[in-house]
Amino acid sequence: MDTLHSSCWECAKAVVEEIRARIFQKTGLTASAGIAPNKMLAKVASDMNKPNGQYFVTPTREVVLEFVQNLPIRKVMYLVNYCHGQFEREPRLSFCGNLSQYKLPWDQYFL
Repeated sequence: MDTLHSSCWECAKAVVEEIRARIFQKTGLTASAGIAPNKMLAKVASDMNKPNGQYFVTPTREVVLEFVQNLPIRKVMYLVNYCHGQFEREPRLSFCGNLSQYKLPWDQYFL
């Protein structure tokens, strides 16, 4: 990760923290947030530190693939739709990492 890229992600973390603080200040409600290289991963990451936290997925191929390896497929709706027929035939197909054994291009959806 180069310095400029790294500093942009540090800014994103600071902005999200400020937004969460303002939400709490104005409403008294907590908020969770996910910071990731794409919208889908950010949505999933926002569930990681509930009820009042944020989770950062470092934007590198290695970290992203590690993050999704043990992610339940049901958390990723378009994969559920893509693999629907496989679910009924293969009960072992429950985590994103399991998709690699089926020659499905699962990793392209996260990068």
